[in-house]
Amino acid sequence: MNAPVSDMQIEVPLAELLPTRAGLTRALAAEGLAVGDIDRLLAERVVVECIACGIRLSAAELDAIAWGEADPTDADRRLSRIRQGYCARSGCDCRFYRLRATGRFDLDWPALFRRAREPASVAEEEPAPGDAGEARRHRFALSRRAWILLSVLLVLLIAASVRWREHIPGLRPTAPKYQLDPSSLTR
Repeated sequence: MNAPVSDMQIEVPLAELLPTRAGLTRALAAEGLAVGDIDRLLAERVVVECIACGIRLSAAELDAIAWGEADPTDADRRLSRIRQGYCARSGCDCRFYRLRATGRFDLDWPALFRRAREPASVAEEEPAPGDAGEARRHRFALSRRAWILLSVLLVLLIAASVRWREHIPGLRPTAPKYQLDPSSLTR
C-alpha cells in the first residue's frame, strides 16, 4: 500500500498522546498482531516527536509516562514535563506531538491512525464474552435474586404471624403480660 506521507502520521494534542498511543495498540491488536510484535512495531516503526522542536520520545519513555514510573535521571525531567502537559524539551512551548509511521507499509497506517483516535468505547463495539460487562450482569442477577428471596421470606413471616396470631418483634407493641388488680393492693 502506498499512501501519501501525510496519511502516515497524525498530530495530537499532548493531553491525547497516551490515549492515542493506547488506541494504536488496540488497533494493531485488532489486526491480529501478537503483543510482542506490537511492542516491537511501536518501538521501531512509530516515531513520536514534537511538531515544533522535533524532540523524540521513545516507546520506553511513553511507557514510563503511562505507568507513572519515576527515574531519577535527566530523562525524568523530560518525562515530568510531559506529565505536566509541556513539551519534553525545556523552553519549547508546543503542546502537539506527531505520531509518524516509518517502514512496514504492509499495514494500513491511515486506517490504524483513524482507529487510534477513536475512544475505547467506540473502538470496541461489542464486549467480548467473559469481560466486565458479563460479570456486572451476573452480579446484578444475583442481587436481584437475593432481593426476591428476602421479599418472599418477609411475606411468609407476615403470613405466619397472622396465622398463629403472633406479633412480629418491633412492628407492634405488646401488651404487658401481667396486670395488677387495684383491689388486691388495698387491705
